[in-house]
Amino acid sequence: MYIHFTPEYFGQQAFSEKPMDEDLVFIEFNFFATERNILFHALELAGLHVRILLVFDAVFDNIATNDPGWRLLRTTFDQLVMDLHRDLPPMPST
Repeated sequence: MYIHFTPEYFGQQAFSEKPMDEDLVFIEFNFFATERNILFHALELAGLHVRILLVFDAVFDNIATNDPGWRLLRTTFDQLVMDLHRDLPPMPST
């Protein structure tokens, strides 16, 4: 339950405000994200995990980045990210 009150979680949510009578404002929490938001968030998380791995790699004298298998995986990952960014659905109109 605590994760739902973190800045990271709230930053991914969409809120809207609708003026009401007598200086009241109705705040609507649009719980369901768009397909684009979900895909973009997944790409961001994957990229952050790669960066974390690179920190560990630096601590251990670049043992991963010197490995040919790791370099192939990293090249493949980078290409997939570029392809997915290009193919993301357009931003929804507000």
